Order: sequence, then C-alpha cells, then structure tokens
Amino acid sequence: MIDGGYGSGYTLMGHEYVECKNYGKAIEVYRKAVEVNNKDYRAWYALGQTFEILKMSGKAVYYYQNAARWRKEDSRMWSALGECYGTIPGREMDAIKAWKFARSMGDKEKIACGKIAELYREIGEREKAGKWYRLNVEEKERERKKGGGGERELEEMVEGWSFLANWEWEKGEEEEREGKGGEERWRRAKEWCWKLMDVVGKQREMAKSLLVRIEERLQEK
Repeated sequence: MIDGGYGSGYTLMGHEYVECKNYGKAIEVYRKAVEVNNKDYRAWYALGQTFEILKMSGKAVYYYQNAARWRKEDSRMWSALGECYGTIPGREMDAIKAWKFARSMGDKEKIACGKIAELYREIGEREKAGKWYRLNVEEKERERKKGGGGERELEEMVEGWSFLANWEWEKGEEEEREGKGGEERWRRAKEWCWKLMDVVGKQREMAKSLLVRIEERLQEK
C-alpha cells in the first residue's frame, strides 16, 4: 500500500509532467495521488485540466465533478466545471447550473454572470439572457466606478450593452405588433445605445444606426 504522505508529491510531480507536455505520465501520477487520497481536490482538478488540454471534455467533466465534490465551497471548481460543460453540445443547462453554483459560492473570478448570459443566449432563451446580461453589466459598472476592472470587464460590458440594446429594440417591435406599444422598450434600448457611443468599433456603429431607427419609431407616436 502506498504511503498517504506521498499524495501531494504525486500531484506536484504531475504538474512537472504537464509543463513538459508529457500528459500521459501526468495523468498516471495524478491518478496515483487520488488513489492515495481520494479527497485531494487539487489532483482531481489537475486531471480535469489535463484532459481539457487533450480536448477530452467528457472525461474532464468527471474529474472536475470530483474536485467540486471535495471542494464544494470553492467557486473555481464550479467555474471549471461550467466552462467544461459549455464545450459539450447539449450540456448547456448543466453548464448554467455549474456557473450558478459558482456564483453562489462567491464567484472569485467574477465571470459567472457573463457566462450564464452567453449560455442562455446560445440556447435561445433571450429573456433569461437579458436578465443576466443586465445583472452582469450593472455589477461591472459598479466595479469600474470604484476604480476596479480592466479590459476584460470592459469587453463584457460592451457585449452586454450590445445585446440589451438589440433585445429591447426587438421587444419593442414585438409589443408594437401586438398593439401594446413599444415606447418603453425603445427608450431602454436608447439608453443602452448611448453607453456604446463611447466605444470605438462596430458596436458604436451599430448603436448609431439603431438610435436613428429608435428616434424614427418614437416620432411616429
């Protein structure tokens, strides 16, 4: 029987094999680490990462599940699981569940909201996507007001503003066709468009074009 004290040593050895791109040996020693200590979340997590490098997401999910099982309160385990599920066609809802759990565990990387929004958009749940995009941009805007955030956060805000501007416009058009009027939706779309006017690139041009259409619609009322 292997001495339990060697478990962490196997994990460190596995990291060295990964750095040398000897993934077969890395997997071998990581598995020895969990054989020694089944609760070693670091080894389970490392196995998940290694199988992701090998583009074997189905196997990676199993190892991330075990990492999350033994480190349930660590949002990074759930983020890894959510990211991995997101690469597997048909597992979008599993990815969303994992990201929501990451958020409930503190979301250390502050990326869960944006990931959830993107996944809902991908499966056509635009109403839910809108809710999560709004939540994400509001959080990112608060962070930037405090002097935090960087390029990634700005990119997420731009993506959110763009989605919300188009979504509110489309909902306004839908409500207009149903005889409910779409003014309130168009005004919201206008607010999101104005946020994009300080951005350089195609999103700004999209916002300018949409603002013209919104103004035309509002003047018709």
